[in-house]
Amino acid sequence: RNFNAGILSVNEASSVQEFNLFPNPSNGILNVEFSLSQSQRVTLDIFDVVGKLVDSKDFGILPAGYSLQQIDLSGNPQGVYLMNMSVNDGQVVSKFFLND
Repeated sequence: RNFNAGILSVNEASSVQEFNLFPNPSNGILNVEFSLSQSQRVTLDIFDVVGKLVDSKDFGILPAGYSLQQIDLSGNPQGVYLMNMSVNDGQVVSKFFLND
């Protein structure tokens, strides 16, 4: 069964033109796919359902265009998580599910 949580929130992140997390649910390796309209710094923060920071990644300055990043979350328990992607002009927040 696949769940598509989609984007939960966008705070003026107009430079993020496309965004997708897959597979969802994930078995530990989460792919983060997005497209940027301009070169900028990209950071990702992963939170569990109680708001505890589980992982944080700074991808540095990424060029405009398509990007695919992988995050290994296999050491974390199954459950619901939130991913916050921050860029120069805002953020994108999305929900995903992690299976054992």
